[in-house]
Amino acid sequence: MVRAVLILLVFMGANVKADLQVQYDRWTKAYMAFDVETLDDILAPDYVLVNVVKEETSRDKYMAYLKLRKELHQDTMKYSSKIKKVEQQSDDAAVVIDVETQELLVDGKRVLHRHEYRDSWARLDGKWKLRRTETLKESTQVKASA
Repeated sequence: MVRAVLILLVFMGANVKADLQVQYDRWTKAYMAFDVETLDDILAPDYVLVNVVKEETSRDKYMAYLKLRKELHQDTMKYSSKIKKVEQQSDDAAVVIDVETQELLVDGKRVLHRHEYRDSWARLDGKWKLRRTETLKESTQVKASA
């Protein structure tokens, strides 16, 4: 009996991980394409971004940044997200992204920016929505000229 419950919990966790990875893949594709509408759809109405020094950015301010990024067409050469771990509690999930990597070209130099996040998701109206992003670690490396 205990073994069956454990197998069921592992299976449920795998489904949540797969469902959330779909959302991260949507985010990556939309971010690269400047598709602000899709990014807006992924964020919950009460979304908050917390940076590494614990300063909070509201959903409205974050959306303004995404729209400005689109207007300025701030190119990103590469962007990826990979889920490290999922912890589920009812319809909520806490996700740590092992590494989110963004590669940019700045003044002719390749800049590699990496984050590790703890994301809190909630299932709202049948869809996973991102409610909170807490930055756990971040680093920036400047590579040789492109």
